[in-house]
Amino acid sequence: MKRTYGIREKLLLFGSIFLIMYGLFLIFHILMDMTGHDYPDGYFLFFPEDRFKDFTNINRAVENMNPYISGLSNYPPLILVMASFFSRMGDYTSYDMNSLQSAIQDKPIWHSFLLFVIIYVVAMMVICIGYFAHRMKITTKGEKLPASVLTGMILLMSAPSVFAIDRGNYILFAIIFFVLWAILEHEAPESMAGPVFAALCAGVKIYPIYVCVMYLFDRKWKKLFVCVGSFAATILLPLVFFKGSYIENLREFVSSALGFGDGSSFYFLYFNVGITGLGGYLFRMLGLHPLTELIHCAWLCAGIGLTLIAGLLMAEEKAIWKKLLIVSALMVFLTPNAYLYCSAFMLGPILIMLVGGGRFEGKDIPYVVLSALLLVPKAYHYLPDMTEAGIPLEYNTLSCAVLFDGLLYFAIIVYYLTEKIAADVVKRKRAKQSNEAKTVG
Repeated sequence: MKRTYGIREKLLLFGSIFLIMYGLFLIFHILMDMTGHDYPDGYFLFFPEDRFKDFTNINRAVENMNPYISGLSNYPPLILVMASFFSRMGDYTSYDMNSLQSAIQDKPIWHSFLLFVIIYVVAMMVICIGYFAHRMKITTKGEKLPASVLTGMILLMSAPSVFAIDRGNYILFAIIFFVLWAILEHEAPESMAGPVFAALCAGVKIYPIYVCVMYLFDRKWKKLFVCVGSFAATILLPLVFFKGSYIENLREFVSSALGFGDGSSFYFLYFNVGITGLGGYLFRMLGLHPLTELIHCAWLCAGIGLTLIAGLLMAEEKAIWKKLLIVSALMVFLTPNAYLYCSAFMLGPILIMLVGGGRFEGKDIPYVVLSALLLVPKAYHYLPDMTEAGIPLEYNTLSCAVLFDGLLYFAIIVYYLTEKIAADVVKRKRAKQSNEAKTVG
């Protein structure tokens, strides 16, 4: 009988790798600072001068409820309506794009940002503790409370989570929805609540609609319909709150959304975690300008190929935690211009993997190891800046984390495909041997 691993063993392995590797980077950061190195050496976060700027930028864009016709934002309508509540907590009228960074120093705006972060932190801790209590069949006063708190803290201090907070990006709300989606898919696979939370997540960041791939290959048509229908509602209903013509707002949003991240003209390689960043980094390692058209072609072929192959294999997958982990990894890896905070979408599936039920064998350990490595900072080296006509290129800051994160996602996906194909080959071989034995008998 194959050995199985319990929650305690999985958490111990995951936590040990995470804390050791995180600690090593912090030591590296301190050494860089002590030896006089400036940003970006020893840092894994975005440009310091842009700290929290996503928060103030979106709030300013939606302050007058005219984000699309004015061309100030291409965020989905749902999250802009949510952001409007935070924008009303401060006065952005005196700030433009050149002075917006100083807006965070305004006390009401700073307090609104703190509230924004507190909502995320409290929601994640409550979800984590509640899920532990559900799985362990204990109350929050039980002996497992320290483990649930520690797990929640690890997820919150993970590199993508800290990066999202440092940016002040509204992806924090999407992460909450995505964690709830993962839990509902695992604990109540027949419920329609899961697709609704997936749609809410996509209403903040569009690309989580990719999870519909899982419903499609599983032939769960009702879930697919609920997810797509709910997503359409998150787009169409909030538009009524914006100034100007409804049709014009819809047209401007669709136009701006399609124009962002299609990858046809330029890829933002810095702090990237997906296939486009991986491809661009390989060019930069050789001192070459990334060939955008070639990277775009590779992304398109890989996206279609991996989605089809993995989708067909996942349709036969019995371990729900594994299915959630792989579809989420595919979603992030195949998203053009996926920044470091996009890896926070893995928090929900990782929580399910560590705490959820289901058989967990020795062959599943690589998923724990790779996931732990995915969540730690890895910016140990930055490539030299590239120049054009002697002028440094924009968005030059490119660390080895772009390479490592891309390879880690690729390893998770390829390991799963290899594991499933190998298992299928063994199954067919045994079936053939069984049939031959019956024939001889």
